[in-house]
Amino acid sequence: MNTIESLINSLIWGPKEIKEKSAIELAKIGEPAIDHLLPLLSHEDGSVRILAALTLCDIGDGRLLDQFITFLKDNSTQLKKKAIEAIGKIGDPKTIDYLIGLFNDRDVHIRLSAIEALIKIGNASIEKLLNALKDESEVVRESAVYALGKIMDEETIPRLLPLLSDKNIYVRMAAAQAIANKGVIAIKTLVNLLKDKNETVREASTYALGEIGDKKTVSYIIEMLSDKDPFVKISAARALGKIGDERAVEPLIKLTNDKNMFVRMAAARALGKIGDERAVEPLLKLISEENAFVSMSAANALKELKENVFAHLLQ
Repeated sequence: MNTIESLINSLIWGPKEIKEKSAIELAKIGEPAIDHLLPLLSHEDGSVRILAALTLCDIGDGRLLDQFITFLKDNSTQLKKKAIEAIGKIGDPKTIDYLIGLFNDRDVHIRLSAIEALIKIGNASIEKLLNALKDESEVVRESAVYALGKIMDEETIPRLLPLLSDKNIYVRMAAAQAIANKGVIAIKTLVNLLKDKNETVREASTYALGEIGDKKTVSYIIEMLSDKDPFVKISAARALGKIGDERAVEPLIKLTNDKNMFVRMAAARALGKIGDERAVEPLLKLISEENAFVSMSAANALKELKENVFAHLLQ
């Protein structure tokens, strides 16, 4: 009996630990083990079937692609995940529709694995992912946007802009993040969108500029602190805190007097991150507020501010 046959026997008849070790060794052997593993996919023992299938996925031979596609319908989450990984490594565009179909899967890990596989397939996925942006399912739209953010080019950015006003906040933020991933090339588009009539577009665009973090955009973001919409103000404060430019300190101090408690909290957090001593007195004022949430946010911000100031002195 040769090594492969011995390992196959161990995979079928051995105790659990031996089965698993045999599967690992068969995967290492690779292509020569395939013909011995395929018959086990119809074995009467379910654990043997799953182990054989998992091992084939680990081998990842492109000739088994159709078999991997059938595994996507299996009830085993582990097998589906392995099959997706194998498909991603093979990178055949014919699997794109199957992978996008998994965006509706209840298991977030399956959805994330499908996204990663599509990212590996690359540019061939773009058009079908753009079509998925029109799907009725918010989860599908969000997943498609996330994948596009990793693989799209500058020319694709305008196709994502309608998603900045999506009714679902997670889709909007995913679109903003995807655009932000393109970095400097997206700045001009985003700055223009700060004047959009739709407040959700202004909010998402401000968020995206914060994610890019280019200090050239600070003056534009500061203007958004005066927006009539509180969510835009919060997004702007968050962006300025992330960028950390001292030009934002005075405008943020002014924002600590806003009538909206969530805006005041966002201003406090941003001031804490920037770490400028000018913010100490306004934060102390917020700490004395009766509103416990505002007071706590200000206290945390003041603690962070002191840490940032101390860190700066040590440099």
